[in-house]
Amino acid sequence: MTGRARRTRLVAIKNFDEDLYRMVKTYAALTDGTIASVIEEALRSWMRGREDYDEVRAWVALEREYEGNIGALEEGSIGESDSGYVLICDGRIVDLFRGYGDAARASRESCEVQALIVELPYSEGRVVELGLPW
Repeated sequence: MTGRARRTRLVAIKNFDEDLYRMVKTYAALTDGTIASVIEEALRSWMRGREDYDEVRAWVALEREYEGNIGALEEGSIGESDSGYVLICDGRIVDLFRGYGDAARASRESCEVQALIVELPYSEGRVVELGLPW
């Protein structure tokens, strides 16, 4: 694990084999670990062995970046009367633009991973599509 804090989530697994669960629980206790740490280690090992592991990691990174950008949009200081396009990347609002092309050009200069360009006025719940307009 890296030095940064990781978010955790409560996960319930239906129909999990009871004998396997007891073995994992016992192994965790014998190694001063947790059930979660044993399962996480097994899943990480399984994922690394998958042929499409790098592709899956890339999609997860894009999804995380997208969520940060949407969060910045929803928490940002965009007024209901603002119009044009807003450029968001790296979890921050970069600027407002009159045209989509201007926002796209600025994204190439300002954004490292992924940019989100949203037409204003924006309202929560509106569908934001990923991709290019052509």
